[in-house]
Amino acid sequence: MTGYAPFVAQAQELLWGPVLPDIKDRLGSLQSAAGTGALYLVCKFAKNFLKVPKVLLTNPAWANYRQIFGSNGHELGFFPWVKDCVFDLPSCLEGLQKEPEGSLIVLQACAHNPSGVDPAPEEWAQIFKVVEQKKFVVCFDFAYMGFASGNIDTDASVVREYAKSGHQFFVTFSFSKIMGLYAERIGCLHVLAGNSTEAKNVVSQLAVENRRTISNCPQNGALIATTVLSDPELKAKWIEELNQVTKRIIDIRGKFADLLEQKTPGKSWEHIRKQHGMFALTGLTPEQVTKLGDEQGVFLPQNGRVSIPALNNSNVDAVAQAIANIVNAK
Repeated sequence: MTGYAPFVAQAQELLWGPVLPDIKDRLGSLQSAAGTGALYLVCKFAKNFLKVPKVLLTNPAWANYRQIFGSNGHELGFFPWVKDCVFDLPSCLEGLQKEPEGSLIVLQACAHNPSGVDPAPEEWAQIFKVVEQKKFVVCFDFAYMGFASGNIDTDASVVREYAKSGHQFFVTFSFSKIMGLYAERIGCLHVLAGNSTEAKNVVSQLAVENRRTISNCPQNGALIATTVLSDPELKAKWIEELNQVTKRIIDIRGKFADLLEQKTPGKSWEHIRKQHGMFALTGLTPEQVTKLGDEQGVFLPQNGRVSIPALNNSNVDAVAQAIANIVNAK
């Protein structure tokens, strides 16, 4: 019910890196049905044992959070994250101050979905200051290790630094994107507790929830991930390929922003260049998005989000031109 033990051990090594020896005695981990399954386990544990008054989500938020937490009876609260397609620190802090003490707060470690907007290290520090004041329980959702900066250690730095603070928190980790194992449903839920006894007790209750739902953890993907992570040569090759994927995303993002600026004189698209990961908020209004589909044949969600990996050297100019045609229209 806790998964394939060698996989869990390798997942710990990957996520925590050099801080693992310092936290090992209060760390508990178990395999989950990818990141979504890990979030569900946190949801049920928070409902059954933590009795949190609310679950706090960013605005905008990954749509499935509503289903996971809302459908299990949690009251949801949304705090500001983005303004004009960039991180809105003042509104974020103000919004968090208004929420009830002891709430569970879900924070994406990097490459925020759906906005691509991540706080800088000094902004994270201010968020965590309010989190501590309000006694929030943190759940880091970590689905994109390596997809933000191109370096897995850089992308893990927020979680690792928070671990050094001595706080108790959750991390939901997914291998779906970083190893291309979507259909295998491979993830790992980590909990930093007060001590080893608490960690074991929490994991035992999470395992009971695994039993109620998936019963036994998926094996095939766990064996694949373990094989890759436990072999130094394979692990190095995987990291190299992950870096290549991320470099392509970063490069096409930059080209997309350059083309938009060339085609819309006087308008800055710097926000797209500064966003991270698979997604970007363009800033297009719902009306512009509708026209983009009707008149240009380019279809986006109503929030104006673009999937950056869907762009390539063959289509990026056409997509940029289509957006420019709408933006430049009188």
